[in-house]
Amino acid sequence: DSEGRTLAAETIGTVTPMLVNITNAEFVASLGADLIMLNIFDVNDPIIQGLPQTSPEDTIREVKRLTGRMVAINLEPAVIKDGQEESVWNLTTGRQATVENARKAADMGVDMIVLTGNPGVGVDNEAIIQALSRLKEAVGDRVILTAGKMHASGIISEAGEKILTEKDVEAFVDAGADVILLPAPGTVPGITMEYAGNLIRKAHEKGALAMTTIGTSQEGADEDTIRQIALMCKMAGTDIHHIGDSGTFCHCLLWDFDQGSDRGSEKRGRPHRSRHAGQALWPRHVQRRIDARGRRRPDSCGRPGESHRQRGRHVAPHARHAACLFRRVRHRLRRGPATEQLGRHAVYLGVRRLR
Repeated sequence: DSEGRTLAAETIGTVTPMLVNITNAEFVASLGADLIMLNIFDVNDPIIQGLPQTSPEDTIREVKRLTGRMVAINLEPAVIKDGQEESVWNLTTGRQATVENARKAADMGVDMIVLTGNPGVGVDNEAIIQALSRLKEAVGDRVILTAGKMHASGIISEAGEKILTEKDVEAFVDAGADVILLPAPGTVPGITMEYAGNLIRKAHEKGALAMTTIGTSQEGADEDTIRQIALMCKMAGTDIHHIGDSGTFCHCLLWDFDQGSDRGSEKRGRPHRSRHAGQALWPRHVQRRIDARGRRRPDSCGRPGESHRQRGRHVAPHARHAACLFRRVRHRLRRGPATEQLGRHAVYLGVRRLR
């Protein structure tokens, strides 16, 4: 029903957020993301920098509560390599595409599991098919299963056009995939709009959705490049537009989601983009007072023993200040790049006030 307007934003929770003490997941949700994809998320050691203190098993529920968005995580059907140089991409046991990890993710509240591979991990399509079969039987009735690759993931024989073929699409859907993930046109050599269109048509024929992805650092490119890729994806017939986590881990998102001629506007049109902007951030001062299990936080407003009227004394001024601040922020952001830093700083201060 979205007619190709759905936006998925990928973030990494283990790095310092762009807004320091505000999660990147909340940031991209405020800028128009419909689906939040958590990369480098370890189900055995869940870390989301900037998240309020919560128990590990409630990490995903807390992200969903604060953002109001579906949450996906990446699991990788690959083996852990010994003797690797230290890197954020190095695979851990909690990120492998095993039945045990998938069940843990479902219990934590994950809505979608993405079977794919980070750079150099070494995920091939046959491994994805085998993992799909196991996970479909184990958690297929609890989560959406997405499968595919954004790049070669260290497999030279599956580079360029060989990253994904129509035969692979059929095999993925037959193994249990609900969504087929493929590189966006122009992000990988040989993946043209026509080639991507053929893969998407095949996915639709098999009853699956398609997600075109920018996972090759071009998410940090200029607006014109993002705009061209976005329009090619829509002309190819994609259902979900993904933007990755490269650059400074969300530096690109202020441009790609929030500027007047951004990816969000290209995909949705200004009326739909404005609707998302109107929903952004403001409910957060209410959400922050309730924990992941629906209980009011003891320090959420006022002091112990105070009446509701006395507590209002502490809360209302901050809420009023934030409302005015966000109106000024939106006005400044619309004025263009000259005031970008001022607007970005104001967003940061405003969000801190709400916490």
